[in-house]
Amino acid sequence: MINRSIKLDENVDWVEFKKIIGFVSESIVSYDIKENWINLEMKESADIDVIIEQIVDLSHKYIACLLYTSPSPRDTR
Repeated sequence: MINRSIKLDENVDWVEFKKIIGFVSESIVSYDIKENWINLEMKESADIDVIIEQIVDLSHKYIACLLYTSPSPRDTR
């Protein structure tokens, strides 16, 4: 087995991101997330660079955004 750790942006929505990690590659045997780090365990045959690149790219799509909007006039009736 091959182990690698990847540090990702602190604003990643981990709840949603965890749901898709296993679909990145069949070579991912297991993973663990602690703070902003993903610790991957992969098969020996894994294309490590491709998997890491895909995980980093996907993480950019799961950035948590706190958006403040003013109340609409209809919300104040």
